Amino acid sequence: MDPTHRIEELERENTRLKAEVSRLSGRGAAGVGAATAPDVDPAPGGDPGKRAEEALRESEERFRSVLEGSRDVVYRLDLRTGRFEYISPSCAAVVGYTAAELMALDSEAALAMIHPDDLPVMREALTRLKETGTAEAEYRQRGKDGTYHWISNRMALTRDAAGRPLYRDGSIRDITARRQAEEALRASEERYRTLFTNMISGMLVGELLYDDRGNPYDWRYTDANPAHLRAINRSPEEVVGRRITELYGLDRAPEPFLTHYAQVARTGEPVQFEAYFDTLRMHMHVSAFPLGGNRLAAIAMDITARRQAEQRTRALHEITAALSAALTPEQVGGAVLKETARVIGAATGGLLLLDEDARELVLCSSLGLDEKYLPSAGRVPLDARMAAAEAVRTGRTVAARSPAEFEAVSPDSAPGFRGAGLRSAVALPLKAWDRVLGAITLGFPDAREFAAEEMAFLSAIAAQTALALERARLYAEAARQADELRGADRRKDEFLAMLAHELRNPLAAISSAAQLLRTEDLQGRPGRATEIVGRQAAHMARLLDDLLDVSRVTHGKIELKRERMSLTAAIESALEAARPTIEEAGHRLRFSGPGYRLDVEGDPVRIAQVVGNLLNNAAKYTPPAGHIYLTVEPADREVAIRVRDTGIGISPEVLPRVFDLFVQADTSVARSQGGLGIGLTMVRSLVELHGGRVEAQSEGPGQGSEFTVWLPLAAVPVAAPRKLETGAVQRRRILVVDDNADGAEILGLTLEIEGHEIATATSGPEALQVATDFHPEVVLLDLGMPVMDGCEVARRFRSDPKLKGVVLVALTGYGQEEDRQRTAEAGFDYHLVKPVEMEEITRVLCNIYSGGG
Repeated sequence: MDPTHRIEELERENTRLKAEVSRLSGRGAAGVGAATAPDVDPAPGGDPGKRAEEALRESEERFRSVLEGSRDVVYRLDLRTGRFEYISPSCAAVVGYTAAELMALDSEAALAMIHPDDLPVMREALTRLKETGTAEAEYRQRGKDGTYHWISNRMALTRDAAGRPLYRDGSIRDITARRQAEEALRASEERYRTLFTNMISGMLVGELLYDDRGNPYDWRYTDANPAHLRAINRSPEEVVGRRITELYGLDRAPEPFLTHYAQVARTGEPVQFEAYFDTLRMHMHVSAFPLGGNRLAAIAMDITARRQAEQRTRALHEITAALSAALTPEQVGGAVLKETARVIGAATGGLLLLDEDARELVLCSSLGLDEKYLPSAGRVPLDARMAAAEAVRTGRTVAARSPAEFEAVSPDSAPGFRGAGLRSAVALPLKAWDRVLGAITLGFPDAREFAAEEMAFLSAIAAQTALALERARLYAEAARQADELRGADRRKDEFLAMLAHELRNPLAAISSAAQLLRTEDLQGRPGRATEIVGRQAAHMARLLDDLLDVSRVTHGKIELKRERMSLTAAIESALEAARPTIEEAGHRLRFSGPGYRLDVEGDPVRIAQVVGNLLNNAAKYTPPAGHIYLTVEPADREVAIRVRDTGIGISPEVLPRVFDLFVQADTSVARSQGGLGIGLTMVRSLVELHGGRVEAQSEGPGQGSEFTVWLPLAAVPVAAPRKLETGAVQRRRILVVDDNADGAEILGLTLEIEGHEIATATSGPEALQVATDFHPEVVLLDLGMPVMDGCEVARRFRSDPKLKGVVLVALTGYGQEEDRQRTAEAGFDYHLVKPVEMEEITRVLCNIYSGGG
């Protein structure tokens, strides 16, 4: 029992006994806590007054014994005098003063011993005492040694019959140790809360929930620090007091979290583990420790970035290993798309490569793409408004973080994007040694910000893919060269066999003639033998001349005797030389020409040799009584010489190599017809030395062949440009830019004839370089160029202080309003849609320099 309550009980008993003694002795109640008490039944055989006094004395002794034995200080303050009537001796242990020293003080002096900061607390308690009759206060009181002690003062008010206050009775207890413990606990709690609140790692406190059989089935949050709340994107109100299943709408608590938490509660031992929380798509490292009973705490660190980095590093190694074994572009696509999409979370992917002409992207491999959304025939024009084409044109990564961004950067493929349910996409150029090979594209089912770590991973994948593609190309090239070397070796053997055959034939005839000449009985036949020797020796000389010719040509040692010559005369010379062979085989030869003189700059002998070789080749590989057609057709600034036959034809396998040294379409036919298989090689070499080109065509075996030689015509002197009439276009410096070199040259020549000074370029970078030196006034610029498209070139012109004043004219196949808007934004002054007539260009030039531009 609380000592204060015990004292109060003894006081009540003592007051009752004193009242009884007073009644029996005829006196009124007096003394501490006087009050009316019920009668005391007198014991039989004794004086009731004496027995009452004896009981009172015993009660007072018990009362004093309790007071003096208590560690609490008990006091009575007489409110009428303001002085203490009684203070128990234990006050010396509490404040260092004896009871006598304290009783010498009045109430104001006693109040002065209270710490100034705590006086309001005591005064408030005294006010409450007057109002309610009881009060309690805790405050610091100065001891005799000057130090302050925390005390608890419990007070009760005694009133007289009229209700006036008489005494303030109270008990004082030293609570310094308790307050120090409370302060230490508060400081500890504050330190914990500071740490809890400011931890970088998330921390949660919770309690396990068990079913009727004692099995854990869920847990409830009781607290969570800000870091954890940020990680799960929740507020304290959403979390505290709620079960994990309720918070995330789960059927059961996630594993392995529940199992590990149950282990902590069961064993009282902390555990550490790593787990993936699928609902939050988060990898966590968790340290869980017990708090007693079913309560526990856990520190959860988000290690998603680290685990993703590990996965990406591992995937990069695996993809690199797979790419190292890929020998074809298809194998490269298979090695990179699936694993990259898995690691990065993509739903679709594609690998597109530039074609040989660098005009289109060809879809090499795809992943998750519906066929109805694939580009037509798997090909994408390089000037298409698509992310992949943009990445290849600019050499920069194109990222669309939302459907709206994709619509802006890739409108041509937006329907497929929407149809596939994608929300974001990225296209990365594949570059090897500053050369763009194509692009890799990835589509995602969610909107993406494409963090730096993701882009670094994708860039590394793109770099490895480009290297693998280049390696596959080199492997294919090496395999092709190996095949060619094997073919060349085989053809060399065939050539040597053919050469031996060709040499043995005349040697056999010469040997027989020599034997004939050695006989004594010639009977007038030495002339015939001599004729045979001469003819076969001449044949051998021609073979040796052919060998020497091809050797000189292939080693670049032949010298042409160029002159302005009549092509008709050279063809007539070739016809005259080939006619005996053609007639011997019974072929019919048909010739058609323009009917007027055509001049070329060349060597008459070598031009005749080219045509003669083609005619002899046609005669050799055409069965008897066949047809040979020789046609001469001028076109623009060149002339085409065609030799077509109805012969054995050329197989598709041989056709690409028909001009290679020692290649023969059919060795059995070649042996029967003679020859070393070097005639067509000579044709190609001589034609190229004249600045021309040659081409072979055949529908296949038995379908005949056609060989076409193009030679540049000699320049025809033209009259001086006419003077421009009033309103006509003045002479200007014009730069023509088109990746089609022929197209640029033809347009340039046309403008040159009109009297303009012309320069041409076949790429964006070349155009910028030429413009720096040429200083054009007008640039006619094709848009659909690889590497750097026309719009980018225009922007470069406009950003260069020396070139920004140039008039830019776009030449493009796109003529919609949005296309015109796009070129205008790029800085073009005019937009012309192909095919462009010369009249349109003239009108533009007139408009420019008449003030209309």
